Amino acid sequence: MVFELHAVEETKRPAEMARSLEAEGIHVIMASSQTRLSKYHMMAPEEKAPIYIVDQYDPLGEIMPIEQSTGIFRKYEETRSIERLYVAAEDYTRARDLIFRKRL
Repeated sequence: MVFELHAVEETKRPAEMARSLEAEGIHVIMASSQTRLSKYHMMAPEEKAPIYIVDQYDPLGEIMPIEQSTGIFRKYEETRSIERLYVAAEDYTRARDLIFRKRL
């Protein structure tokens, strides 16, 4: 594996990098996968038991579902893309040098 990128937004960088390496005669295998940022992402409402919280600094304040209390639960729903580029072992050093030299 000569390159790995974790991103939450779509990017063309790995494909452009692969094209540049192929243009230099280095065969590239691209692999990508997607996963949730966390295994604790929200289940469908009918599958979960609600958890409610009270602000410790305002115990008489509004009682609210925990997922509304912090942005971290919205982050759990995001999908992360993992992009990897593989080259033959004998091409690894040259591919790595090209990536850095060309600032791919």
